[in-house]
Amino acid sequence: MFEPMLARSIEYRRTPEQVVAEFGRILHSPEWWFTQKIDGHRRAVTIGADGTITGWSRKGTRADLPADIRATLAELAVPATFDGELVDGHLWLFDLVAAGVDDRIVNPGMPYGQRFRTLEALIARWDPDPVVGLVPAARSVDEKVALFDQLSRNGGEGLVAKHISAPYRCGFRSPQWQKVKFFRDVDCVILSLGADKQNMQVGMYDPSRPPGKRWVQVGEVTRLNGDGLEAADLFTREQGKARPRRLVVTVKALYCPADTNHLVQPTKPRLRFDKRPTDCTIDQLDDIRPNKSVIPSLPVLEDT
Repeated sequence: MFEPMLARSIEYRRTPEQVVAEFGRILHSPEWWFTQKIDGHRRAVTIGADGTITGWSRKGTRADLPADIRATLAELAVPATFDGELVDGHLWLFDLVAAGVDDRIVNPGMPYGQRFRTLEALIARWDPDPVVGLVPAARSVDEKVALFDQLSRNGGEGLVAKHISAPYRCGFRSPQWQKVKFFRDVDCVILSLGADKQNMQVGMYDPSRPPGKRWVQVGEVTRLNGDGLEAADLFTREQGKARPRRLVVTVKALYCPADTNHLVQPTKPRLRFDKRPTDCTIDQLDDIRPNKSVIPSLPVLEDT
């Protein structure tokens, strides 16, 4: 069994002001590197001394690997343990947990910076394209800013900031790996309140549907942060009126999958009395569809 190491959210036990300060600190620190947060399936890989190749899921259970990826890994002919992400038939590696490479022995206790440099050298020599690739790491402030800008502009899910001294701790959510997710604002209306008194259903307006069916539920958002409690109380009072008004809330969501109309991780509803309910159109979802493409190399920096 191999259970991958996990990242802790940069928001963990921090106020919004503290999150901003922490992001500024790690952005300008040479001891923190940035990598793309990939929207796929976590897939660690072990290659045994006898050549046995095993894939491992985020939960530490055995997981499938496509045949062409297995064949490519077999070409390496080196006992090793990798951590990576499986996306659309490609395996993207971002850590080398253990290996014997030339005269270097890699083990989980080694600092992340050393492990990653060894992984870079191994990938360069191995040249496993196209089904196995390397997730690059941005090191300098300029590289980190450029990567942040490119991902946030193009629908990326976020970043993972990693401290160069971090050991690899299997199954542990480490504060030395911090994930930074890109949340987007979308406008919704409250459709109903959840029975558990903690959530409320939100929806959007689809003018292409027949009358009476134009309000489409797009998710559930907690009442326990943002204006959630106030919004729920106001919604309840509106329902007692002969002609209740629809209430608009702006929520933050990570993205909306390409094949559904359901928001992922909607949170922090904010009442908006300056917007009309019919302005909350469902075409907003097209603007937050995820871009699952992986950046195979860092953005080119312009000379100044």
